[in-house]
Amino acid sequence: MKKRSREINVFSVSALDLFASALGAFILMSLIFMVFFAMTSRDSGVSHEVQTALERCEANLASSVESSALAQCQAELQKAKQAGSALAAQLKEIRIPHLDVVICLDITGSMGDQVESLKQEISALARVLDRLAPSTGIGVVAYGDIRYDRVTHVQPIVLTTSMASLVNFIDRIELRMGQGGGQNNDSPEALDRALAEAVAMNWRPDSERRYVIIITDAPAYPHKEASAFGRARDFSRPGNQYVSTVMVGHRGAESFLRELANSGQGQFVDDVGGQSLIASILLAVLSV
Repeated sequence: MKKRSREINVFSVSALDLFASALGAFILMSLIFMVFFAMTSRDSGVSHEVQTALERCEANLASSVESSALAQCQAELQKAKQAGSALAAQLKEIRIPHLDVVICLDITGSMGDQVESLKQEISALARVLDRLAPSTGIGVVAYGDIRYDRVTHVQPIVLTTSMASLVNFIDRIELRMGQGGGQNNDSPEALDRALAEAVAMNWRPDSERRYVIIITDAPAYPHKEASAFGRARDFSRPGNQYVSTVMVGHRGAESFLRELANSGQGQFVDDVGGQSLIASILLAVLSV
């Protein structure tokens, strides 16, 4: 397996207690979006923008917490500022070439939060990737269970500069879409079918790096696991193509999803804690 070049963890800030609160969540989201929107821009003044935003966070804290807790909050906020600066330095070193990303999203009944997150965050994700790469294409495979009347729903890759069809497709995604009269009483899902659709996608000839990112809380069916591993290995063989996995919900699929990411030379991302979907996808791309 290839040695991963760099791991960027936007959740490495030590102020976990602060982030667990509502005020901490406000600071966390400020860091994520200021770092990935402002700091990835080529404007030399972005550090000033981040500083200004964080100072606003500090002012909000000052007006919303008791004075006895303010000193601790300010200390943790300073740590967050330092972590953001360190991340900015790392991002400046990253040069992603022309990029294609295909998101394979499990749309069975337990995946409601992820479906809604993709609907809300797809435009933000596109803007971030546009800042990191000269051009970006995004496609989606929504998939269910092998017993569904229609197992997969495919949106071909489109450039982020022309996203109307992609946004419309994602807006139409519903839980259990395509189930029909099929029953889905077991844990595994039709992940292998989704991966097959993804690797056969209309990848752009000029895309220099390609990612399949599988977001699910369930493994493939046992009799399809070997096929999924082999498909991931074949896809990653050229050296600039990767299969990454994002685990959500519970840990029942962890072993399978880790091995699938290893087979595809990609990244396993543990999203059990419920972090932002955009952050999980960025980690799956930037950490390879």
